[in-house]
Amino acid sequence: MEVTQEQRVESFLVEGLEALVRGEDALLAGLAASHAQIGARFSAWMAPPNSGGGYALCCQERSRRSTDLPVELPANWTAQEFRGPLRLIGPGRMGRDPKARALGVEWALVVRSMESGSRAWFASPHPLEISEAWTQTLIRSLELLEQLDVERRRKESLARLASMGEQAANVTHDLRNQLSLTRLEFERASSQPGASLERADQALGQALELCGEFMSANFRGQRIAQPVAPHLVRQIEEAVQLSGREGEVRVVQRCPQDLCAVFDDRLLDRYLRNLLLNGIAATPCGGAVRVEARESEAGRVELVVTDAGKGMERAELERLLHAGETLGGTGFGTSSILDCAERLHADLDVESMPGAGTRICLTLFAD
Repeated sequence: MEVTQEQRVESFLVEGLEALVRGEDALLAGLAASHAQIGARFSAWMAPPNSGGGYALCCQERSRRSTDLPVELPANWTAQEFRGPLRLIGPGRMGRDPKARALGVEWALVVRSMESGSRAWFASPHPLEISEAWTQTLIRSLELLEQLDVERRRKESLARLASMGEQAANVTHDLRNQLSLTRLEFERASSQPGASLERADQALGQALELCGEFMSANFRGQRIAQPVAPHLVRQIEEAVQLSGREGEVRVVQRCPQDLCAVFDDRLLDRYLRNLLLNGIAATPCGGAVRVEARESEAGRVELVVTDAGKGMERAELERLLHAGETLGGTGFGTSSILDCAERLHADLDVESMPGAGTRICLTLFAD
């Protein structure tokens, strides 16, 4: 059965839409499908100016996107005097163009949208016999796929900006902790002549590292096997100091000195500090936050922090997972906890009941 022109259009539209669903370039998929249907050796697309699109190319070997005029494209295909919906360029003109000769094509069909100015080129060693009506349907279909791509890229850009905004808020939150710790260390040193400023210097160094991590889009952390106990002790001391509740809330720690896990120390320190600050803030005067590190039966290391707060209903527990929506604070401390857990490649388990406090368990790989 002969394939109708309408079926041809439908088939490459389907190719483009299926690519869009997969998160791929819809126009490139549609152009490649029409390229194969027409039997072209070289096909190209140019979106109208200021549309947010660009160029797309398809040849026998590959398909690709381009933001600038592709070097393979013969200049006479883009001649400004071309104003009609369809133009056929033959061997007489193509033969004088070295780029066309390099592509091994003698005939080119140039299709232009009369509404937007979008253009498509199809070139072949042989004449391309396609009706004007079908080429206009073709160009409108490719234009639709391009518009869908532009919208997809716009949404992806907005999502990246939103993610960066949340990351910036997390970093700002954690920087505030580091700078507050630095200030407390300077105050301590000023009241104790001869006191060391080593911890203040370390806190400032960590603040700079935090800024560097945020500025580096490729930061993934350096995961190495190391002891857990020193990190627990240090972060408990700093969290109690930052909370301003020393003497009001106890932090009880249990961790074997020889217990090791694989983790990035900067990410784990940020995770512990924020989690401990949340636990101390939630625990009433006279209560205790309990921290335990242990090896699980599966050979992994579990870090469990349990507070003595009022606990949470199910709805509150669900809001815990969304920055800016937790009760009693900005929510960005919690957001930083979740971000660190994800980048540590660790499992996170949260349990909470009204009147019974909250228990959070982070599971790391053992040494």
